Amino acid sequence: MILITAVVALLMLLVAFIPFKNNKQTFSARQATLDIRGGHVRLITFRIAGPSAQEQKIASQYGFTLAGMGCLVGYNPEQREYDSLVRAYLDERNGRGWYVRFYREVDSLNKIPHQ
Repeated sequence: MILITAVVALLMLLVAFIPFKNNKQTFSARQATLDIRGGHVRLITFRIAGPSAQEQKIASQYGFTLAGMGCLVGYNPEQREYDSLVRAYLDERNGRGWYVRFYREVDSLNKIPHQ
């Protein structure tokens, strides 16, 4: 039983640290400019589960889609450039504090109603 538990724990750890190979999204300063001009802005997020349809709907109200990058937090230089340009654009589009307002709306999706 201990061996099975250890194997399962090891597998869970390995899966958590394997980069998502299907995630072939391109991020660069050039891509940010193209995305902003084309109206297809993506906000990079790091988490295990991908964004829900409700979260994407809220994001679209702020002018972007959520681009899930898996659970490993770590920007490469190109992602950092992309994110910097996109956030500046979103600050201009949505006003200061848009990020807090956005995440408050997302967090409200997860609130448990009082019984």
